[in-house]
Amino acid sequence: MGRLRFLLVSAAWCVSAGCASAPAVVREGSALWGRVGARVVVEGAVAREIWQHMMAPPRGYGHETYFDMGKQQIVIYSKGPIACEGRVRASGTVVKIEGSSKDPRRKEACTEYHVAVDSWECLK
Repeated sequence: MGRLRFLLVSAAWCVSAGCASAPAVVREGSALWGRVGARVVVEGAVAREIWQHMMAPPRGYGHETYFDMGKQQIVIYSKGPIACEGRVRASGTVVKIEGSSKDPRRKEACTEYHVAVDSWECLK
């Protein structure tokens, strides 16, 4: 009886914590802030214009893709090239990149949030 109670309490906690729910689709880069390690689904497009970003690909993710999301641009890292034209939906894990500013007057660290992508699909 004690084991059954433990399993029921564990299952209830998991449901309330969102263990079983699929990640929400993120369409704005700013929605990644503070979500390090979270599984996300991002929608956007492979960028035509490249902005300057810090780069720190996780081990095993050898391809970087500049990715436009709303009015922001992020970098997504993948194990293979993402050769989509138009909209892309990608699933992966949020990673935090920190570094110093190129402006010597700025003392605080710069932070960006990128995504290490495990799968993606081209949308129409």
